[in-house]
Amino acid sequence: RLKRLQVVGAESWRAYRHIHRLAPELPSFYCRRSVVAFVLAAHLGLMRWYRPPHHTLQLPERFAGLPLVTQRTVHAARRAGVPLIVWTINAPADMQRLLHLGVDGLITDRPDELSRLIAARRAAAAGAEGTPDPSFPR
Repeated sequence: RLKRLQVVGAESWRAYRHIHRLAPELPSFYCRRSVVAFVLAAHLGLMRWYRPPHHTLQLPERFAGLPLVTQRTVHAARRAGVPLIVWTINAPADMQRLLHLGVDGLITDRPDELSRLIAARRAAAAGAEGTPDPSFPR
């Protein structure tokens, strides 16, 4: 079942602050400055002091050749209570790998491929154990 969620945000910190002043109640995603702070906290072991400034974390898998979505960042997002959504993932093998890694969502130009993959994962989990794995996307 799909869950509807509207999230706002902006690339620039200045634009994000303007949006937040106008409507502080709206869920927001991380702007670039916040992404940098999160990734640094995750990789430097500072998550116990980290306080999420936004509601959802949307990242590319890599930036400037550096991996952003790793087991460490997935674990850090879970610890912070922030859903981690990765964009833009179009290859089924990458979708499979990232879902297995534990990301909360994928942004894709190929929803048909993602739907087939999720259906196959659910069927395999149901056949293997009799019930679907709750960690699979719903």
